[in-house]
Amino acid sequence: MEFELFDKDQNVLYTSLVTNEQGEVSIDDLLPGTYYVKETKTLEGYKLYDKLIEVKLDLNEISKVIVDNSKEEVKVDISKPIESAQEVEIKASSQTVALPKTGC
Repeated sequence: MEFELFDKDQNVLYTSLVTNEQGEVSIDDLLPGTYYVKETKTLEGYKLYDKLIEVKLDLNEISKVIVDNSKEEVKVDISKPIESAQEVEIKASSQTVALPKTGC
């Protein structure tokens, strides 16, 4: 994932802040004040959180921002009739949901 950091007036301070293998970005030596974080790229299959996240820092304070992205909506076209003996799978990211066979 990638983020940008803005100052209190929403001027860009840092761009292309890429998360490490643990999904973390660390920015050192910021002055106390108000900052904003914005996600600019996310993982495939997830919605981008494009709102600004306000962070207020005091002297010698460490602040942690957690962005919990939701998965993209999966659209399924079921306009065609399904035969009774057919098994249907809907795949969303790494999860598979299998619908049961029916005797109808």
